[in-house]
Amino acid sequence: MTDLLEYINAKRETELFDIKEHYYSTDKKFDLIKDIVSFANNKNNSDKYIAFGIKDKTWQVVGVKKSDIPQISDIEQFLNQYIEPNLQISLESCTLKNKTVIAIKIHGDNTNRPYMIKKTSPNNGKSCIRCGEIYLRKGTMNCIANRVDIDEIYALNNNLDVCLKTEDIKINEVIGLLKSEKYLSLDVQFNNNLKENYNIQKIHLKIKINNEIVVLDECKESIGTISNSDRYFINQNRPLIIQQSSTCFRYLNFRVEQNFVNKIKQDSIKSIEILINVGKDEKDYKLI
Repeated sequence: MTDLLEYINAKRETELFDIKEHYYSTDKKFDLIKDIVSFANNKNNSDKYIAFGIKDKTWQVVGVKKSDIPQISDIEQFLNQYIEPNLQISLESCTLKNKTVIAIKIHGDNTNRPYMIKKTSPNNGKSCIRCGEIYLRKGTMNCIANRVDIDEIYALNNNLDVCLKTEDIKINEVIGLLKSEKYLSLDVQFNNNLKENYNIQKIHLKIKINNEIVVLDECKESIGTISNSDRYFINQNRPLIIQQSSTCFRYLNFRVEQNFVNKIKQDSIKSIEILINVGKDEKDYKLI
């Protein structure tokens, strides 16, 4: 329930969260399928939510009655008629300002993508779906997946996807007893689509500044801003573990010298690639 409350309090719709004042009316019931399939096909392996009882734009909490929302078994039965493969959902609720908000939770471990429409709906309402369509959530919009989207979905299946959560690159200084150290910090998102844990034993960062390539290979992991308590570098004896079928966010902090800091103050960073080592294998991900 914590995630649901955090999304509501943030007052922002995202690729993981959507709000509606009321549950789907009968003439828009196939919008439910579009919304759930779109969320399930998003590459982020976090749980997603469609929350009912919140006004669009104003974010006023008006609440819904429990009787306004169908039983989870009825929703699942309706979805299974039109979606393949089957996916996991559940209902969650929370109370805000003495009002009840109920949400459909699309579980993050729905990783058997792509989820697609297996049967065309009757064309007797304001919404309809067609056999073979694949919907995808991009930002706050649902759209029909194109060839590039589908290629990306298959490429990410049984694989690790790495991207920047934000493109905010910071230089942080950690002051110790004997000396201070500077770190380039990146907020990185890992999407593990494998059915097993991903143990990262070494991370290198390759940065292009104008025509010069700089490689940084001493990396500390931290959940927030790096501090003296983050003493251990990622290595074979202390790997960064990404749990199976999950999405996680980590700050990766690469130790830098003062001349590097001076260089990026003078010249802009043209590109960043991250090289991830898992045992004998090394993969290269372009971040910027």
